[in-house]
Amino acid sequence: MVVMALLVWAAFVEHTTHERRLAPETVAQRDANLATAVDHYAVRVFRNARAVHQLLADVYRAEGEARLLELLRDRLRANDAFVELAVCTADGRILSSIDAASFLTAADCTRLRQHVRPSTEITVGPPVPTGGTCWCRWRCRCRSPADRDRPRSRSP
Repeated sequence: MVVMALLVWAAFVEHTTHERRLAPETVAQRDANLATAVDHYAVRVFRNARAVHQLLADVYRAEGEARLLELLRDRLRANDAFVELAVCTADGRILSSIDAASFLTAADCTRLRQHVRPSTEITVGPPVPTGGTCWCRWRCRCRSPADRDRPRSRSP
């Protein structure tokens, strides 16, 4: 009986030691899998953002501000992840899906233009705390219908 108890105890100790050796490898593999999943998710988010940017730019160019505002309002109703969708225009105006109740201010648009590198692609800047919320800034180029015939210029 004592020998049997010792054998069970030895098996338990050996199993626990083995599991302890495997734990760091398992955690490392899980972390690698999680990092890969986050990477894939980020790629999908930015592809979707690029598609939305293209849609907004096309609508703004072809149909103007009124249609763009209608589209922003529609997208806000269809998606509960956002409290507001807004566009800062080059002349400093704010086109918001919630109109005058916008959390975005002219100062936020100025900070956005100062801190986010202009490009033809989507650029993500650091979050901006404003109005009790935290904004994730994305900057995309979008030309108005009036700018359609003007030559493109590079801005710093």
